[in-house]
Amino acid sequence: MHFLFEYIPGKELKKTLANADCPTTKEEIDKKFLSREYMMIEYESIKALYEFQFLNLYNLNRYLNLVLPEDFEFRKVSYQKNIELLYNQGVLDCYRNEDGLKAYCLSESAYRYFSEQKQTYRKAYFYRQQDSLTTQDILKKLSVNQYHISVLHYIFLTFRAN
Repeated sequence: MHFLFEYIPGKELKKTLANADCPTTKEEIDKKFLSREYMMIEYESIKALYEFQFLNLYNLNRYLNLVLPEDFEFRKVSYQKNIELLYNQGVLDCYRNEDGLKAYCLSESAYRYFSEQKQTYRKAYFYRQQDSLTTQDILKKLSVNQYHISVLHYIFLTFRAN
């Protein structure tokens, strides 16, 4: 089976934590939403990564532009600054290789936070397994997610045109 993100031996993805010494807790995430430091873009980013588990910036941008309202005043082509904020504050983890590929995922506290918000623990097991995933597993997940987002994008554009 062919995947969009191909594995190249020696190009392993390494987990990087921007804020390893001070991970964001569920309570801190909640405070940031209550104080409006985090807004709709951050919420939808966390929600997307909860659902998809791994996304690169390109597909996260595409997905956010699908789910955010068309008249949303903060809508933009790239949400890189928002994603970097979440990463730097320990809400997101990032797997990257030396070629610059980055795969974002939620930190453990962000998984717990969103699981409680959704009142479900259906994916809580995923975080415990995340560290044992191979580069090939993550690349396959990125490929499947890109396909999924492309289908959603096509459906959205089809219905908007009608």
